[in-house]
Amino acid sequence: MLTTRLADKARPSPDTPAGAGPPTRPAEADDPHAGLEELKVMIVDDEFLAAWHLQALLEDMGVVHSELAHDGPSALATARRFQPDLVLMDMNLGAASFDGAETARRLLAERPLRLIFITAYGDPGTLDLIHTAAPDADVLIKPANPARLRDLVVGGRRH
Repeated sequence: MLTTRLADKARPSPDTPAGAGPPTRPAEADDPHAGLEELKVMIVDDEFLAAWHLQALLEDMGVVHSELAHDGPSALATARRFQPDLVLMDMNLGAASFDGAETARRLLAERPLRLIFITAYGDPGTLDLIHTAAPDADVLIKPANPARLRDLVVGGRRH
């Protein structure tokens, strides 16, 4: 399991004139990324490079807290410990695990949470499995469009 930690932002020295430091973020009402630093996201994908890529995209959005799980059982254990607000779920989690739909069903049986499926399978049968297990889940077809992912993460966050 990995936890994303962002590097400390550069701070101006005491000799730096007022207003000459690093740019400040706009007020929350004007900043679509405001509040994302509090969001906890779990990424469930058996392909580590895909998971790390998603983690980097989240970090670029301002998400500070994210953890990875590589299969259904590790996702359940991670969710119990980490208590994510949002789960990014792959559908195919490898032959040794139950699939993303079953993992989502089990996660939702424990507590409500937001789900975004990011899968290479966009056929009607797979989409039916996803929406049967998690009726309110959003679905992105791989490769995930970063702007669309950002819209779903930002637009659906809890206030």
